[in-house]
Amino acid sequence: MKRFHSFIVILLALVITVVIGLGTPAHAARQSPAVYTSDQLDTLQKYAANVQALGDRLPELGALVEAEDWIHVSNFIRGPFGELRARLSRVTRNLLVKDQEQARQIAKKAAEALESLDRAAQDNNVQAADANYAAFLKLYDNFFSLLPKS
Repeated sequence: MKRFHSFIVILLALVITVVIGLGTPAHAARQSPAVYTSDQLDTLQKYAANVQALGDRLPELGALVEAEDWIHVSNFIRGPFGELRARLSRVTRNLLVKDQEQARQIAKKAAEALESLDRAAQDNNVQAADANYAAFLKLYDNFFSLLPKS
């Protein structure tokens, strides 16, 4: 009888381990909802508005690049656009799980394009500055295409 009791205890421990293993966050992430709640949409819209406020200033940056005003280009990138990465991250964290990785990649590439634009401005490199500004604009638009339409 003791042997049977030990077998039951081991079997019960195995069943508990399997049940707990299936309830892990990785499994829960696969089961996450595929739609936004109204609270999530409100939060996303608030964070996206902060990013859009920076986007509204993109023509100013473009004019500085076109005028080859490198000191002001660098100041603009480090000033108003200095917190762009943090703002994009806030938006990304509030997207659906299925969209987060793509948004993270786009945000990373956008930040890299701005950093490259800053380097080009420091080097007085017109071609690199133009290319990086154009790349940033495209990435910025791609990021906003991931956001839900109200």
